[in-house]
Amino acid sequence: MSKMNDVKLDMNRVHLAYAPTEDDADAMINALKQAGVTAKKGDGIRDLYAIGDPVGIEILVFPKDLDTAVAVLQKFSGSAGAQGKEPDSRKKAVTWVAVCVIAIAALLFVRVVVLKQ
Repeated sequence: MSKMNDVKLDMNRVHLAYAPTEDDADAMINALKQAGVTAKKGDGIRDLYAIGDPVGIEILVFPKDLDTAVAVLQKFSGSAGAQGKEPDSRKKAVTWVAVCVIAIAALLFVRVVVLKQ
């Protein structure tokens, strides 16, 4: 029964931030704990199969603690990542993939249409 309560409790947590390493995640959680915020690492890892930033460890908190936790991590890291925002690298990667696809299509067009004449 206790395990079921733990599962329900975890489902009520919300995303706070991603830590780049386990050590960073532990440091963030300790800073949050010192401020009276209960935090934990998420079960999964981020961007395992995606182009962009390396894998990160998700930090989760209860919704009632979110504002306090954001303030703590802003002081802790001084970065926008503390607000749980994804970095722009994924958008950049998608843009570069689109540019490459268009460039390849243009080269194929030149090869097929222009060079055959």
